[in-house]
Amino acid sequence: MNLRRQIDDAISYARRDILASLAREPLELNPSDVWDVRSKLHVLHHYCIKSEIPVDIESQIEVALEISANLWRLISESIDNVGNLKDYTNVRTLSAESSIIQEAEEILSGEDTLRDVIIFGISFLLDWKSNTIWVDSAKKGRKIIVRNYLMELQDQLWQFIKGGSQNGVISLAKARQIGRRADQFLLLISETGLPTEMQVVMLIRLYALLLRLQLDRIITSLDKANPNNEE
Repeated sequence: MNLRRQIDDAISYARRDILASLAREPLELNPSDVWDVRSKLHVLHHYCIKSEIPVDIESQIEVALEISANLWRLISESIDNVGNLKDYTNVRTLSAESSIIQEAEEILSGEDTLRDVIIFGISFLLDWKSNTIWVDSAKKGRKIIVRNYLMELQDQLWQFIKGGSQNGVISLAKARQIGRRADQFLLLISETGLPTEMQVVMLIRLYALLLRLQLDRIITSLDKANPNNEE
């Protein structure tokens, strides 16, 4: 089988069998859904290893596996609270949900930068806070979960940023600026007075978004490697 056919098959599988499985509201995902996505990612990873597809795509799939593992653990640990989490979102007006969906679609169209991810998170938080007066409902155990996953999210957000930074060198000042923006974004989740349950909602949404963006990046990389695109 030649490289062109291998890449076409990989792209078709990534789009039809993996990315399509994530085309839903993140809070509707259950551990079995994410497990299924991970199984398909392992299939794609094995296929790429055993084919002539460029090695760098294998590493991108490994990143997607890491993100999906954290998403699976977070949903599994929050499964008893999923009903409450849905109630939180249902209390809100539909304006926040519609703006999130619109921005997510714009991001997934190809502008998968740190700026887009930050805009996505900030717009959700500001809209939420401007329309809601919250009573403190934080629980100590859930606070610990949020803190642990924030650390994981920091690493995977940076992994995503580094994976897209292949257009030459940057200055240390620029790298520090990116670091400040990433930290400010993550702190929005933990230090804006949101109840712990809402922080979990944000984490689930962001892990699901990062996973979709990483899959979009994999498909883009596969497409670039296709001999059909070489003139």
